[in-house]
Amino acid sequence: MALLHKIGQVLTMDLTKDLKFKKNHEEDLKQTTFIDQLKKRRSIYVLGKRVHLSQVYLAELIQYAVWTCLADAGLGASLQHYNPSIDADISKVFEIPKHWLLRAQLVFGSIEEKAAEKEHYKDEERFMIYA
Repeated sequence: MALLHKIGQVLTMDLTKDLKFKKNHEEDLKQTTFIDQLKKRRSIYVLGKRVHLSQVYLAELIQYAVWTCLADAGLGASLQHYNPSIDADISKVFEIPKHWLLRAQLVFGSIEEKAAEKEHYKDEERFMIYA
């Protein structure tokens, strides 16, 4: 019950004042990420105590939310995580801004057939301990 109460507090708190940014002509010339803008503010320390702002954590939450929405709509999805060694090539091919961080690609579409049953290995086969 305590967990549900805490989730309720997080979902109902007013974060708008912490997330509004004044436009600056200098910033128009230089694009910055949302996280970078938050880091410049003093209120980031207060906000950080209320909301975890790790970019990886936020990306995971967004991926999960989008995946769930697609599943609710009856669509199938396959989440492919990127290896940083291909970021430059992917950015060039798809004309993605260089300052974007490529985390994953979510391919989605209709479900043509049920997913095949996965083969599960025993823990003894998957994990080995060397002493």
